[in-house]
Amino acid sequence: MGAIFGRKKRKREEKAKPKMTDKDKAILDLKRQKIKMKNYKTRINATLEKEMAMAKQLIKQKKKKKALLVLKKKKYLETLVERTDKAILNTEKLVDSIEYASMQKQIFDAMKAGNDCLKEIQSEISIEEVEKLMEDTEEA
Repeated sequence: MGAIFGRKKRKREEKAKPKMTDKDKAILDLKRQKIKMKNYKTRINATLEKEMAMAKQLIKQKKKKKALLVLKKKKYLETLVERTDKAILNTEKLVDSIEYASMQKQIFDAMKAGNDCLKEIQSEISIEEVEKLMEDTEEA
């Protein structure tokens, strides 16, 4: 009855998992860092909004000196946002450069294999055989 209601457990063939290369690890690390920088930028922007609201409130309360300090902090935070944007852009450029270089290497390897194959095919056919074949076809 066990065969009717149950199945025998089969060992699943483990599929070969692709190994992570140094290139893949570098790209993954860069993408993780980019995500962290975007989260950092989001936090700074939230702080910026709070600082602007505080500065407006201090101006309404006629506390000019405190409002100026808050505005200086706001300006500093804006420079942090700009730096973070530049770092994110540099990270994206680096990932793109790595991927493009990898693609170029694959193209080079394919061209090299094609060239080797062409040389092998050409070595199988000698010039003498081609000339003899041409003479035979002219005679016929």
